[in-house]
Amino acid sequence: MKEFLTIPAQRLVGRVFTESSADENGSFASAWDEFTEAGHFKALDPLADVPNRTSVIVFSPYGSLQYWLGSILPVAVNVPNGFQVLNLPAATGAVVDKQVRSMMTDLPLGIAYNQGLAALQQAGFQLPAHIGQTDTPYYMERYNLNQDGVAKQVEYTVYARADQLGGFDDIE
Repeated sequence: MKEFLTIPAQRLVGRVFTESSADENGSFASAWDEFTEAGHFKALDPLADVPNRTSVIVFSPYGSLQYWLGSILPVAVNVPNGFQVLNLPAATGAVVDKQVRSMMTDLPLGIAYNQGLAALQQAGFQLPAHIGQTDTPYYMERYNLNQDGVAKQVEYTVYARADQLGGFDDIE
């Protein structure tokens, strides 16, 4: 098993959605389109160390989730009005980069999530059996943009600790 990496505290600035906001195919493509067309990334890009398009899934121990989309910004940045903030703690976890031809925000969430998990497992990381039952129930996909504003690489992250890889099949 590959040792977990240290992940610094991070701040995602954007919007949060629930599962009911997903499209008919289970993706959040329309949420991404609306966020982009509203000019929100244009407001966030100058505040980022590296312009990025990021999603974070926050899992509940009860099977539900929150889907955040936006940009990772420095923790100390002043957040523009109209945005929501998800402060991610400093933690440990599995992190791997993979080359891409484009962002995969049109994929159903389950497929995109499973692709990320597969990449992390292929890199040698053991992942939590029930991520929603951990202290840090976060899965992140981050696309850093190059000078032309194009994503050529995705960074998959699962927050995890070696002592929280197990879990329960049912929570009472």
